Amino acid sequence: MHDEERRKYFAMLIADIIQDLLRDSDELSEILETASKEGYDIFLTIFSGIMIRERDDEEKSAPLPPKFEFTQFDKEFLQSIGVRLPDEEKST
Repeated sequence: MHDEERRKYFAMLIADIIQDLLRDSDELSEILETASKEGYDIFLTIFSGIMIRERDDEEKSAPLPPKFEFTQFDKEFLQSIGVRLPDEEKST
């Protein structure tokens, strides 16, 4: 598989997983159902660019940043769509 095809393959896998997470989210389903019962139509559009690039040799050997912090909003959103976050105690 060529490099461009490989990147498209990874992007499609990521997009499929995100779509499945949203579809299977009980919390999201409950919110949409409640809004519908109250007379609201909700149109959910999520646009996400997925950029996949190969690291150069120098980047391949570089360690990951020592600590990446999610905002509270990030955490709540990711958890609401079923994404598990790394245990904060382990990452410090």
